Amino acid sequence: FVRLAVILYLSDAMIRKREVLGTWNLSLAPQLLVLGVIALLLTKQPDMGSVIILFLISAVIFITAGVNPLQLGLVALAGLPILILTQNYQITRVEDFINSFLYGQPLTYQINQSLISLGSGGLLGKGLDNSTQKLEFLPEPFTDFIFAIVGEEFGFLGAALVLTLFLVLVIQGLRIARNCDDDAGALLASGITASIALYAFLNAGVVTNLLPTKGLPMPFISFGGSFMITTLAGIGILLNISQHHEIKLLRSGPAEVRSGRLRQNRRRIG
Repeated sequence: FVRLAVILYLSDAMIRKREVLGTWNLSLAPQLLVLGVIALLLTKQPDMGSVIILFLISAVIFITAGVNPLQLGLVALAGLPILILTQNYQITRVEDFINSFLYGQPLTYQINQSLISLGSGGLLGKGLDNSTQKLEFLPEPFTDFIFAIVGEEFGFLGAALVLTLFLVLVIQGLRIARNCDDDAGALLASGITASIALYAFLNAGVVTNLLPTKGLPMPFISFGGSFMITTLAGIGILLNISQHHEIKLLRSGPAEVRSGRLRQNRRRIG
């Protein structure tokens, strides 16, 4: 729930402080303090992966708002001390990931089983509910490693379709952010879209051994309660922003719409 709360908070804060974005102590310092407290609480769980994703989402909102890149660099440096709290098992995961490329094969049981699951699916898969890896071979098959089961049951084409649908969703989210005639709505849309994109593609990267192992759910697919609720809430907000924009377009004249878009394009990333 804090993920969605941070997106809402930062979107509002950046709008209220848009006149002083170039002033460190008035623009980024208060937001950095809030993010730092949240990061420390997450680190104590411990959940370093969520800390990293939270800061990446925040960076997207900051960039969309027009924050100076040098200030973002200072934010990244300020977050480095949190790495001191990194647990031994988290360091081991990174070492195993690096060694898997050095030795040409994964060294961890979970990643091995994940790749077996993906490989056994072939092109078209074994069929719905015909996975064997989820029968206590692959740990966390319904949450963190659900994408491996998708690949086993629906094959390469099914897994590619899932990633393509996420890509379409991300492109639509960015389109909504770019075309939104309200700055706060544009920041909200950017943050929500970034959140979905990061969780989806980082989860796929972990399952396919392209990233170090981290327990991240895949939006809309992984079993879970709070993550599903907050993700659906984010989609609801995104749809509301899109609907509001379409209504405004109908009420605005063509010239007004064009001039509004020109003003937006000078401030936002596409």
